[in-house]
Amino acid sequence: AVTLTEGTDFTVDFDGDNVNAGTEAGQLTLRGAGNYSGYKVVKFDILPVKLGTLPEGSVKVDDAEYTGKPAKPTATVSFNGKDYTEGFTVSSSDVNVTAADTPASATLTGAAVMGEDGKYSAGNFTGTTTGTFHILPASIAPATVVAGDVPAVVATADPLTYSAVEPGLYVTLGELALVNDPDNGRVDYNVTYALASGSTGELLNGKPSKPGAYTVTVTGAGNYKDSVTAGFTVVDPDKRLITDAVLVSTDAK
Repeated sequence: AVTLTEGTDFTVDFDGDNVNAGTEAGQLTLRGAGNYSGYKVVKFDILPVKLGTLPEGSVKVDDAEYTGKPAKPTATVSFNGKDYTEGFTVSSSDVNVTAADTPASATLTGAAVMGEDGKYSAGNFTGTTTGTFHILPASIAPATVVAGDVPAVVATADPLTYSAVEPGLYVTLGELALVNDPDNGRVDYNVTYALASGSTGELLNGKPSKPGAYTVTVTGAGNYKDSVTAGFTVVDPDKRLITDAVLVSTDAK
């Protein structure tokens, strides 16, 4: 057998981009030189990168917004001067936490898997590595807020004064029902009240009291941020709310 020397007996031309991993994904052409002529096309395997061997700082897991469910962050892998957002899956077993708490952990798993024949399936990355990310508070601004009208409560008849009251409040964000329940350790929002424009109402220690129109501003807390506002009415105690009515019968006409 004769051993040929590159540059003397032949030259090498790499065909195509030869970037993505795969079986026979790369191609080169050997061209005769000196005492040799002709050419030969050679296919070769491009092996996937082992995620666990990447240098520190190569993996960036993006922060994810709180959803009430296990987070599904995205990630970017930097390798050889190029950023990749595909070729791997990202999973997290950590429960959702509030922003600024201890970062959550994510695991990146390469899509390329070695088969029984020793060949890898398609994908530029194999193996696993880990990264950290934060779960950010979700905006409460798109939430649906229903503030029910509430009857005023007379504190004294002469002079006429009223006690502070608060409306029944229902706050939902998508499929999630948000609560303000400090006794059970869950506060998704806080509330503040204000008089509506032109209202005849009156605030007592920051809460509605006298009959009139009011607004309630729901401000996110804990896993939520931003705010949303709704209106409601404190009605005269002599006026029954329609919600108190009981339908006895109706005559067909």
